[in-house]
Amino acid sequence: MMQRLHRPSVWRHGCSWLLVAALALGGLLSGIVLTAPAARGGTVRGPIAIVGNAGFTAANGVTNGSGSLADPYVIEGWSIDTPFTYGIYVANTTAAFVIRNVTARPGYGYAGILLKNVTNGRVEDTTSFTALGIEDSARVSVSRINLPDGPVYVTRSTDIVVGNVSVRGASISGSSRVVFQDNRVLSFNSGVFFMFDPSDPSRRGSNYTILRNRFTPISPWIVYVQGVDGITIADNEFSQLAVDISDISLGTIRNNTVSDVRWYNGNPGSLSLQASRNVEISDNRISGEWGTSLRIGTSDNLTVSGNNITNQGGGFGFQDSTNATVRANRVTGLGIWVRGTELSHYATHTFGTDNLVNGLPFAAYKNCTDLTV
Repeated sequence: MMQRLHRPSVWRHGCSWLLVAALALGGLLSGIVLTAPAARGGTVRGPIAIVGNAGFTAANGVTNGSGSLADPYVIEGWSIDTPFTYGIYVANTTAAFVIRNVTARPGYGYAGILLKNVTNGRVEDTTSFTALGIEDSARVSVSRINLPDGPVYVTRSTDIVVGNVSVRGASISGSSRVVFQDNRVLSFNSGVFFMFDPSDPSRRGSNYTILRNRFTPISPWIVYVQGVDGITIADNEFSQLAVDISDISLGTIRNNTVSDVRWYNGNPGSLSLQASRNVEISDNRISGEWGTSLRIGTSDNLTVSGNNITNQGGGFGFQDSTNATVRANRVTGLGIWVRGTELSHYATHTFGTDNLVNGLPFAAYKNCTDLTV
């Protein structure tokens, strides 16, 4: 199956799929109440580079701890201003550590904090004025972080939690068991990505949970979800965004709000599912400009229920798909449509009589003769 790649600019040293365009957007967010911490003071020092467990020393900014899970190394209370390298770089470690109450101001093109091939790490209550990156790592959590001019990205990593972060973009790629929850992805000017590893498309994402986030770009843009096995997208707000989902299996897309959707690059914005299987789409709300819609194509074994699609000229429908159960949806606008090139694209769906189009019941019948409605 052809993979559709949408590649933003590239950070140095393997920081791929970053939303570098967002870094050019200077200035702090305003007019929005954020749960992440504001920039704070600290003891001024140079950059921190820790390579291997032996690098956890006082000279490298460690203020406490022994490296055990119960007593992790602590890197705390620093203000780092470094124009020519990373603010904090930790690589090839197995000892437990926590970075907290730190402010990092690296130069353009460098991540404020980069964790590479580490395990048992935490980053908390910290501000980075560029990206925060996690590469080839396991059991890492990031919480209460403010990234006013940069994205967060995770690649080829396992058991990762990104929570309560205010950020200008996001990319999760080629990873497994990732939780991305309660974040504010604000004022970004590039795509947001939850997907396979672009450097190795055979390395699919698995078990992603995208929960209770708010996505608001500075102009109409797209959230891409692609090449993931096992994904839950629930209770999110997508404002002025198209949500483009493709090549997923075992997915749940539930109780999301997709609002103020705009036309973008000549295409209608929408919640779109393509080339996927075993997916539930339920209780979502979609509203926006004329032409936007819920669109499903070349997909199989679907449950589509309880969705509310309002002020839409594009309606809601299926293209070249099979085995959909459709019930209790509310559509205002064009209505419900089914298109295909084979009999199975029409005959394998089940439409309940509780679907409404412009307030009127919608029903579909198959294998019928002499039918009176």
